[in-house]
Amino acid sequence: MNHHILAEKSASLTQRVSGGRYALKFAAGFWAVLAAICLQSCERSPFGANEIKESNRTIHGEIKLFDNTSPEGVYVWLEGIDVGTTANADGSFQLLLPADLNPNDLARSNSSLRLFFYMANYELLYKQVVINNGEFVYNRADVTKNGQLTPPLALKRFLRIKTEIDPPSVRENYAGILKATATFESPGDSTTLLFPKAIGGMLGAILLRNTDTRQVFIYEAVPGQESIETMLVGQAPQSRSMTFGIAQQTLPAGKYEVIPYLLVAHENLPAGLLNSLGRNVTALTPNYLKIPFRRENAILEIVQ
Repeated sequence: MNHHILAEKSASLTQRVSGGRYALKFAAGFWAVLAAICLQSCERSPFGANEIKESNRTIHGEIKLFDNTSPEGVYVWLEGIDVGTTANADGSFQLLLPADLNPNDLARSNSSLRLFFYMANYELLYKQVVINNGEFVYNRADVTKNGQLTPPLALKRFLRIKTEIDPPSVRENYAGILKATATFESPGDSTTLLFPKAIGGMLGAILLRNTDTRQVFIYEAVPGQESIETMLVGQAPQSRSMTFGIAQQTLPAGKYEVIPYLLVAHENLPAGLLNSLGRNVTALTPNYLKIPFRRENAILEIVQ
């Protein structure tokens, strides 16, 4: 009898313990599922599609040239943050904000900024982007929810630059005179050109860039000249020339682009854009070639 009572009590206790364990397991599972739901919910933006995410430091887009020439080298520059990139041969580009923006940049970045597209002899255009706390805000201004700039832009050329060289081919030991001529046309409104180091209506300097090695050689019309001349270019072609010799510098055999030294007076060029391309890019140094132009450059061939 006593053994029977003890057995019943033991069974009852086992059922209660088992039920308690089941309740505990159920409760633990419930809270785990709830936590997972909360985690997923928290990953979604409480503010909608404009939420900043880790990937929002990057935007991408496409730029074209209206005359269907290659847009490679078009400079893409973000005003205020002073960060830039260049377009590829197909016009695509990607701009990445630095991860370590300084406090001044962050202060300027909590607003709408202009993203410029620059080729020196093409019109200057820009898109509007919104930045907050050092990251792009997607689905605002000209940026889609996927970080794409839209719609694509096409820059229109306002200045044609064409160079000629005579003679076009010489030997390495050539001791004669070369004549470089640059011709300019502005199909739309007139354009103001600046010619540093120029005198008497000539070109002030010529740069020769090896098409293979990219080595640069510089020749001045009057060495040491520190003047500057301007020229207003319209639809009628206008030319400037310069004669020079190559005997004072040894030019290795090869082909060289003939590049005139000039600057374009852009009315709306923002302060800081040229400086962001490199140090002293407007000076007569190889850095001048960092300014993006689309020229029709003559080729000088040096043969052995």
